[in-house]
Amino acid sequence: MFELTFEGFDGRSHEWRDVINVRTGEKVGSIRTKTGFGIEVKLFDGKYFATLANYEQCVTFVRGVSSVLNRLVSIDDGRSKLEAKLHNLENPPEKRRFGFAKPAQKDEPTT
Repeated sequence: MFELTFEGFDGRSHEWRDVINVRTGEKVGSIRTKTGFGIEVKLFDGKYFATLANYEQCVTFVRGVSSVLNRLVSIDDGRSKLEAKLHNLENPPEKRRFGFAKPAQKDEPTT
């Protein structure tokens, strides 16, 4: 699981600061105020990168990446049935035709 955090900063410091996964103590990225405009955030070797306007957006971005990663690696939390229903995937793949509809039955004419 991911719980990402970083040390608070203001716009006067242009040094990179570490973004840490609190649960593992591992450094997962960096954050800094750019000399010109904005705040740069790089997470997971630059896979998640953003230049943001203010501190609040940085907090939101880091929390958002954390939430997405937690969702991707989570075990089934009961949402899969709802997601299947919302995406019309109630039929298993072998019963779907081109991923959109059930295949025609043998006694039904095909068009």
